[in-house]
Amino acid sequence: MPERIDIKIPELGDGIKNVKLVEWLVEEGEIVKKYNPVAVVETEKFAIEIEAPDTGVIEKKNYSEGDKVNLTDSLGYISKTDDELNLDVAKSSKDKKHEDSYKNKKSKKGLRQIFKRIINRD
Repeated sequence: MPERIDIKIPELGDGIKNVKLVEWLVEEGEIVKKYNPVAVVETEKFAIEIEAPDTGVIEKKNYSEGDKVNLTDSLGYISKTDDELNLDVAKSSKDKKHEDSYKNKKSKKGLRQIFKRIINRD
């Protein structure tokens, strides 16, 4: 039975009880590494990337882009099984560098768009 890990939103400060899910950076079934960004959320004042709490496979997304999410809720789940982790470890460092580069470019592009929207609100 795979271990199931919640993708949670960290504490963001006093008075912040919910956020808007702006963008998923991963798809269901995709392998993620611990600390890699998986989603972008925003408050009225700032945007933040949500990191994977552990290495595993994105099992389920509980929310869609544009949804409001309470900080106590789980954005989704990562499943962790020996087979998935062995598959992940078997990837070459070249593949890892390519994936990391792609995700960094993708998340930076998304954040630039979010910051433009936030700045244009004022």
